[in-house]
Amino acid sequence: MKRRKPGKALAVLLAVCVAAVSLTGCSYVQRWINDVVVNAALTSSERSSASAENTGSDFSIDPAGEGETGFSTSLEDGVLELVNAERKSLSLAELAKDDELKATARERSKELMENNHFEHTRPDGRDWSTIMDEHKYRYTVISENLQKGRASNLTAQDIFDSWKESKSHYAAMIASDVTRTGIGIYVRKSDKGYEWYATEHFSAPR
Repeated sequence: MKRRKPGKALAVLLAVCVAAVSLTGCSYVQRWINDVVVNAALTSSERSSASAENTGSDFSIDPAGEGETGFSTSLEDGVLELVNAERKSLSLAELAKDDELKATARERSKELMENNHFEHTRPDGRDWSTIMDEHKYRYTVISENLQKGRASNLTAQDIFDSWKESKSHYAAMIASDVTRTGIGIYVRKSDKGYEWYATEHFSAPR
């Protein structure tokens, strides 16, 4: 998660969730926190419990995607529903869906995947928030959560849980001073499963 107010840059916090099935039937999750790699092994039963009733993939890639690569509106809407349910459970106001933030989040996920880049910077090295300038989006608070992963199955619950389990990303999700959000999830399907980049932008518009 990276959060900024105009003129104030804060620390970069990244999280990566990459899941793969090993020969022993375990799922291994790798997560970067503050640029430190932490490895944790989850048993199949623990992985199933974390994903609740979500078994298999419950989404589609938008028809506009080329072949089996593209954005998934169903995943994006599913994550937004889970984020707002979490906020509601904490007596926080739900976040309004912002079409402009969805556009910036989608653009970020696509450029990150296409350039094999995973930082809170643009592929050309500029700060990530320059995308807001390009879209002429005005704000008093803005923050970004990123995620990339690869797995045989993919659900909105999986994406939400990975962010929720990271303190910095969860803090962005339940921040009380943001009111709007936009989510962009770019998915590539292969014979090995799914690869995805997910971005969520949060804001308090000016």
